[in-house]
Amino acid sequence: FWSGGRVADVRAVVTADLTAFEPLTGIPTGLAQSAFGLLAVLYAVPLALPLVLLAGAAWRRVAFPKTWVFSQIIPMFSKQVYQNPLTVAAEEHQSLIAIRALRAERHFDAAMQRTAMHLAYGRFYLWGGLLLKDVLSLPIKAVFVACAVGCVVHA
Repeated sequence: FWSGGRVADVRAVVTADLTAFEPLTGIPTGLAQSAFGLLAVLYAVPLALPLVLLAGAAWRRVAFPKTWVFSQIIPMFSKQVYQNPLTVAAEEHQSLIAIRALRAERHFDAAMQRTAMHLAYGRFYLWGGLLLKDVLSLPIKAVFVACAVGCVVHA
């Protein structure tokens, strides 16, 4: 494939961004931590094992608000969405005399309000989805903490 030469030749062939694979490096650590925690609960507090398994299964289900935010809301926030209020304000400032002569202030006020609220509502959905995920996961985290405390007290 490559027998020496310039780095630019390799970059011309390899088009994948290697930083996109960075989240995959945490998978083995996460799996090891989960297995160790499950074994610790199984050893120290075997009666809590069904509760831990149920909490572990529920943990994946409560992530739906965060998943929805990342799949639906964040793609709507392009650079243009952030620049729209500035563009409308700049157009209004540049054409202020013509706008007043035509008595079209309300039109520009409505356009500015729409663009500003589009940005604000998107942020509300973004933070609301993330907070909802955190609120739904609190009881599950409490189960995990209780099992960890049980393991420590047992030891």
